[in-house]
Amino acid sequence: SVAPRALARLDAAPDQGARVPVDLASLTLETLDTLRPRAAQRDIRIETDLQPARIAGRPDQIGRVFANLLDNALDYTRPGGGIRLSTAVDNGQSVAIVADTGEGISPEDLPHVFDRFYRASRTRSRAEGHAGLGLAICKGIMDAHGGRIDVASKPGRGTAFTLRWPAESGPA
Repeated sequence: SVAPRALARLDAAPDQGARVPVDLASLTLETLDTLRPRAAQRDIRIETDLQPARIAGRPDQIGRVFANLLDNALDYTRPGGGIRLSTAVDNGQSVAIVADTGEGISPEDLPHVFDRFYRASRTRSRAEGHAGLGLAICKGIMDAHGGRIDVASKPGRGTAFTLRWPAESGPA
């Protein structure tokens, strides 16, 4: 499986490769384009509010964070639901938010969602193919990039992941 190898690489060398200017809005759109057919097939609408927001990072790794979060949002949102993606600069930080109208995460599971191999009991483990590594990989990548990832959720109402990095100025 790809996920354990990705974690092993992060553990061995969390910051391999040169950092380059990355525009979160452009990277979000690129990642979203690969997942739009699946969203359409599942009758999940996607809304975007993408303002330019630059960071210094590895586009492949940051893209992996967006892909993992969007993949989860698609898996845990019921047909007819929605996903909202936004990027902006706020108080000197570049911010991206991936929010869904999915089933949410229970309060007892919420503190553990970034733990390796943690799978929420009952409802969230329904999605096939999840090994409990995707969010741990996201956290590892965010840590390696000097960023942070936070989650807020209400069972039955949805989940929002907020990503924050130091903002980078200049052309991307």
